[in-house]
Amino acid sequence: MVDRYRGAMSRRNALIAESAEATDGEELRAFLRALERCHAVTGVPSRDGGYDDEAVSSLGLALASLECDQLHRQSPLLLPQIALLGPTQAGKSSLANGVLGRDLAEVSPLAGFTIHPQGFCWGAGTEQTIRALNGFFRPLQRVAADQLPRDRFDCYALADVGALDITPPVPAACLWDTPDFDSVDAAHYRGHVLRIAALADLAILVLSKDKYSDESVWDMVSLLQPLGHPTAIILNKVDEASRDALLASLEEKWRSCRVDSLPFVVTLPFVEAANPSLPPAAVDGLARWIHRKLASASRQARRKRTRELLERHWSGWLAPVRAEQQARAEWDGAIHRGIEEVVVCYQRDYLNHPHHYETFQRALARLLTLLEVPGVAGAVASARRLLTWPFRQATRLGRRVMSGTADRDPKSGEQAILEQLIDHLLLQLQQLVLAKREQDPSGRSWWRDLSSVFRAAQEEFKAETQEALADYAGNFQVEIDQTARALYQRLETRPVVLNSLRATRMTTDAAALAFALHSGGIGIQDFVIAPATLSLTSMLTESALGHYVNRAAEDLKSRQLVAVGALLRATLGDLLRALPDRLDDSRHCKLSAATVERAGQRLAAYG
Repeated sequence: MVDRYRGAMSRRNALIAESAEATDGEELRAFLRALERCHAVTGVPSRDGGYDDEAVSSLGLALASLECDQLHRQSPLLLPQIALLGPTQAGKSSLANGVLGRDLAEVSPLAGFTIHPQGFCWGAGTEQTIRALNGFFRPLQRVAADQLPRDRFDCYALADVGALDITPPVPAACLWDTPDFDSVDAAHYRGHVLRIAALADLAILVLSKDKYSDESVWDMVSLLQPLGHPTAIILNKVDEASRDALLASLEEKWRSCRVDSLPFVVTLPFVEAANPSLPPAAVDGLARWIHRKLASASRQARRKRTRELLERHWSGWLAPVRAEQQARAEWDGAIHRGIEEVVVCYQRDYLNHPHHYETFQRALARLLTLLEVPGVAGAVASARRLLTWPFRQATRLGRRVMSGTADRDPKSGEQAILEQLIDHLLLQLQQLVLAKREQDPSGRSWWRDLSSVFRAAQEEFKAETQEALADYAGNFQVEIDQTARALYQRLETRPVVLNSLRATRMTTDAAALAFALHSGGIGIQDFVIAPATLSLTSMLTESALGHYVNRAAEDLKSRQLVAVGALLRATLGDLLRALPDRLDDSRHCKLSAATVERAGQRLAAYG
């Protein structure tokens, strides 16, 4: 029973580990596809000759390697894969025929004739391998070799060729004849070549005397290093006189881009024939090398090598993502600094300004209404009607002339100051965006598109902020009323002061002005200079409640500063920070720092 339990736990742990590996691989593949799209939309420049940039090539190889890991997990009995890789006119197809012992790969003197991967499988397990590879190469279409189209690149051939008629016999495997990776048309099928390279258990690099030193060759050799393929080099079209010099040069170039030693090298002489046959000794030596390497080949370290490939290029792949993230961080920083500057200016130009600040006076106006001065109720009502009616009619007419409506309330001095400060902030940010378009080469397109989105959103911003300011003014009236009630409650604890305020230095004009202000019928500056208000203020400050009144005024200012700061950060700040989300997905990466961090964690756990 204990053994059964241990066996069940072992199987369970294996399933959990396999599930974790699958999750890591799936998330990494999804992330690399996003990076591929990122490099495509950000306009990574191509090198001369039309083939892809190094980042795009390495991404393609890494994606294929991840998918190959998945293939091996799903099909552990997949036959070994041998890839013939090389530039144009190197003799890959001729070599394939030599290894296979018959003419199965079409040979042509035309450069770049082979434009589709062609696979040849032999031995036990061929049928299952072909079935598994059909899924690996999807969406490429598998067709017969003699039906491969010359005007399409989305096809490949894969056939069971039966037993090989060569000596010594080569163990069951699949041999791939691949297109070149350096011609003008290679941009169309370079990804297929990289897919074969990722799939390979053995790599045979086929070079010619004429092209072995090309930069594209050694870029490919360097790119494949993390995968750790057992590699052989076939150096073709070599005459005996230059053989030693070519081998020395070949070793030098290998050491310049690889850390491992120069691999097994076979030299082949130049043969003037349309379909040259390979020297039996060369075929024999290569066959023995293939046999030896296949016998010792292991796929146990595949996932580790895939991780090493990803780690080698990770930083380079993330360059356009980091550039966007840096640009966005600069944008967010500018918004933060701008809003904090608006808050400071608001405090200076309104809250601390002796002529502009009106909020505490509104609290005093509310306090006057709470005092309910005895003996003047009738006079107050008359004064209210007399004072407010003509003012209301005049202001209603003015609003109708200026704005076309008589229902909209006039802006307070506070709202006018805030709107001016917000307009100034938007102008500063627009100038920043325009400057970054010229100063930041890596993020120029991001800033350019942000500028367009910003301009289009200007009216929306103004409407949103004006609505938010109006809501704030209504909501903060509660704070003003609370301050007035707190002052009145404190006055109730001082009956002498309360009665003094009610009985002296209070006139019908003062009460009428208070009611008129409270009902919105008189301007705040008129109220501030009214003698009655000055009397109320001086009596409060000179009384025993003077310290409490000053503290109430400062507390109201503090709450107002907090409320306005929160309003700006939550409303205007959120609107501005969300602008980059409106950028066109087809032109920008738009990968968050959290997404990149999670992918890095998956990479660290892979293998």
